[in-house]
Parts: sequence; C-alpha cells; structure tokens
Amino acid sequence: MKKTISAEVGGRNFIFDEDAYMLLDSYLNKFKTHLEIDTENDVMEELEMRIADLFSEGLHGKEVVDIRLTESIIAQLGLPGGEPFKMDESDSSDKKTTGPQNFFDFSFDRSKKLFRDPDEKKIGGVCSGMGFYFNIDPTIIRLVFVLIVMFGGAGIIAYVILLIVVPEASSAAEKCQMRGLEANADNIRKYSTKSTTNYQK
Repeated sequence: MKKTISAEVGGRNFIFDEDAYMLLDSYLNKFKTHLEIDTENDVMEELEMRIADLFSEGLHGKEVVDIRLTESIIAQLGLPGGEPFKMDESDSSDKKTTGPQNFFDFSFDRSKKLFRDPDEKKIGGVCSGMGFYFNIDPTIIRLVFVLIVMFGGAGIIAYVILLIVVPEASSAAEKCQMRGLEANADNIRKYSTKSTTNYQK
C-alpha cells in the first residue's frame, strides 16, 4: 500500500501518493529558482492556483493525485524559458515511473474568452478586453463607443452592461485565456496578477 500525503495547493486540499507529492515539490522548488525575488511569491501563487485547477480537472472523481497525473501536468506547464523539467536524482527516492508521460490527454482550450482587461484599462477594461477578443486595437473600440454616445447615447448603456456582465481577468490563467494563450510556465510568469513588469498588448 502506498503512503499518501494531504497537502494544500492553490488554496485547495489534495491527497497525493508519496511519489506524486515529491515530484510536485521538486517541480515547485525548481520553478522558484527561475524567478526574480520581487515577483516570486505572486507568481508561485498563480502557478499553484493553475496546478490546482488542472488537478481538479484531471482527477475525474478519483480521490488521490497519482504520479501520472502529476507528470502530465508538469509536462504541460514546463519551466520558464521552455526548459524541460527533470527531477533531481537526490529527490526521486527509489521510484521508477512507467507508462507515457502524457497519460492524461488534456485537450486545453486555446480559444479566447472575453474578459475585462485590468492591466490596460482606461475605465473598466471593457474595450481593452474586447480588443484582445476580436484582435482589434482597443483604441478603435473606444472610438466606436464614443461615436455611439454622440449619436444617440446607447454606448453608455452598452458599456455599463458589459462592465457588469463581463468578468475581469483576475488571474494569470484568465489573462492567458483572454489573449488565446496557453497557461504554461512562461505565460503564468509573464501575466502574474501582481507582476512588477508591465507587458504591453
């Protein structure tokens, strides 16, 4: 019988096989070494939230996170700079994994989703978010709203409705989805919610 470990990832509790836990711990430590000190905590928080989402999707009713699911998620996320993750021999205990690394076939949805953009907003981020969604310069969308306001005033109503209905991209994963990007290691680091670097559209 395998030993299991209960641990919190991204604010959610999971039960791990011991080897899956050791692999995840090794990955998170390796990821941390790639970060700047001033963004480390924020990026790691975003990464763990993304991992927690993938664990929840991949468990399919199972209770224990196993090594294959953990390997699959790590292979999907990778490390910053596109470097492949390899577990250090000193961290591996005496386990040997079998089977394909991508055992779970995650069909990641790369299609864009409409969000309000909190980083490039002028008022509420509606126009900037629509710019990403429709692949149009947000300045053009802002001008359209202004013209609609000048010729009837419906633009204000439409903007307020969108402001209420469209959610704000509050996490790195949502900012990636807004742009149609995969929420992998590089993109999570780039679009971390509290990152000190301002990445332009």
